[in-house]
Amino acid sequence: MHTSPPSTLAKTRLAGGALLLLLISFAFSSAFALMALTQLYTELLLDSGLSTTLIQSEIDAFSRQQLWLALPIVLGAGLLLLAVTAWRIPSTPAQWSLRSVGWPLFAICGPAQLLALGLYVVNFIEHAPSSGASHAALLDTLLEIGTTLLVAILLFFELVILLLKVLQAGNRQDARTATPVDPASMRPAVFLFLFGVDLSAAFVPLHMADLYQPLLGLPKDMVMGLPISAMFLSVSITIVVSGIWLDRRGWHEPFLTGVALVAVAKLYAWLAPSAVHFIAAMGMVGLGYGLTLMASQGFVIVQTDDKSKARGLAYLFAGIYAGSICGTAAGAMLAERIGYRPVFLLSAIIVFLLLLYTLTAMRGAIRQSKPRRDTASAAPLPTSVSARDYWNFLRNRHVLGLIFLSSLPSAIAVIGFLNFFGPVYLDRLGYSESTIGAVLILYGLCMVYLGPLLSHYIDRASSKRVFVIIGCLLGGCAFLSFYFFTGFVASVIA
Repeated sequence: MHTSPPSTLAKTRLAGGALLLLLISFAFSSAFALMALTQLYTELLLDSGLSTTLIQSEIDAFSRQQLWLALPIVLGAGLLLLAVTAWRIPSTPAQWSLRSVGWPLFAICGPAQLLALGLYVVNFIEHAPSSGASHAALLDTLLEIGTTLLVAILLFFELVILLLKVLQAGNRQDARTATPVDPASMRPAVFLFLFGVDLSAAFVPLHMADLYQPLLGLPKDMVMGLPISAMFLSVSITIVVSGIWLDRRGWHEPFLTGVALVAVAKLYAWLAPSAVHFIAAMGMVGLGYGLTLMASQGFVIVQTDDKSKARGLAYLFAGIYAGSICGTAAGAMLAERIGYRPVFLLSAIIVFLLLLYTLTAMRGAIRQSKPRRDTASAAPLPTSVSARDYWNFLRNRHVLGLIFLSSLPSAIAVIGFLNFFGPVYLDRLGYSESTIGAVLILYGLCMVYLGPLLSHYIDRASSKRVFVIIGCLLGGCAFLSFYFFTGFVASVIA
C-alpha cells in the first residue's frame, strides 16, 4: 500500500494549518472592523432621519458590499499561502521556525488584511452621510480598526508558533523519537492562558460597578477595586505554594491545576449574581494565575542553562504579554458590543482549550517532569531550611532593596495603575472600552518587542544591577508624567 512521504504529509498539515490561521486572523480583524463601521453607519443613518425600514435596508446592503470585497482577497491570499508552503517552506519539520515559516506566511496574510480593512473604510466613506460629527466619530473608529489590525498581527504570529509546536510534536510522536524538551514550547501555552485571562482586563472595575452593592461600609471606589485586589492577593499566596510544589513534583502539576482553576473561576465570574460572588471568582482566578505563571517560569528555568536563561525567560514573557495584548484589546471590543458577562464565558472556553494543547503538544515534557520512584529513592535528600535561614534571607540588604525599591513599586504600578486606575480614569473621561483597551496594550507591546531584544544584552552583562536601576527610573518617570500632563496623553505616556 502506497503511503505519502513524511515530509509531504507534514507540509500538507502545515498548509492546512496556514489556511486555518489565515481565516482566523482575517475573520478576527474583519469582524471587529465591520462591527465598528456598521455601528457608526447605523448611528449616522439614524441622525439623518431615515425610517427604520430604510436604515435596515441600507445596513444590509452595506454589509453585503463589504463581504464581497473581502471574498476575493481571502481566496487570493489562500492560494498564495498554498504556493508558498509548497515551494518556499523547508520540507523537514525540524527546520521550521518563525523565520522560515512565520515571516513568509505573514508576508501574505498581513498585506491581505491591510488591503481588506482599507477597502472597508473607503467603501464606508463613499456611502456614509458626511458631517463634522461623523468625521470625529470616524477618527475614533479608525483608532479601533488600527488596534484591531495590530492585535490580529500579534495573534497571527502567536498562532503560527502554536501551529509549529503542535505539528513538530506530532511529527516526533509519529517518528517515535526521543528529543530534548524545547523551552519555547511553553510560549504558546502562556499566550493562550493570558489571552483567556486578560479578555476581561479592561473592564473588571467597570463590571464591578454594575454589580455594586454596599459592602462593609467601604467607599464605592474601594469596593470597585476589590476584585483586582482579591485576584492579586491570591496570586501572592499561590506564588509561594507553586514554588514549593514545582520543586518537589515538577512543573506540570501546578500548571495544569492552575489552568483548570482559572477556567472554573471564569465560569463562576460569568454566572456571578452579586458583587461578593464576583470578588470570590476573581480570587479564584488569582489562585490559578499564580500557580500557572510560576510553573511556566519553572519550566523554562529547568530547561535552560545560565547562557540561555534570560533569553528563554524573555521569550516566555513575550508570549505572556502578547497574550495579554490580544486578550485585553479583543475583550474590550467584545464587551462594547456584547456586554461584560459573555466575555467571561469566552475566557473560560479559551483557557479550557489550553488544557488540550498542554496534554497533546507538551506530552513529552510532562512525561519527563514526572518524578520517578527509582530516581527519587536514589537521589539525596534535600537539605532542610530552618527559620533562621529564612530570616537571614529576608534581612539581606540586597533582598530588601529589591523588594521595597523595585518589586513593590512595580507591583503598585502594574496592579494599581494599569489594572485599576487606568480603566476607571479613562472611563470617567468618557473614552470607550475599545480606546481603553488600546491604551492598555501599549505596556504589553513594550514587553513583547523590547524584552527579547534587551535579553541579549542582559545575558552578556556581568552585572545585572544597572538594568534594574534603569527599569526603576523609567517606572518613576511613568508616574511623573501625570505631573506634567493630564488625561489621555498622560495615560499613554505612562
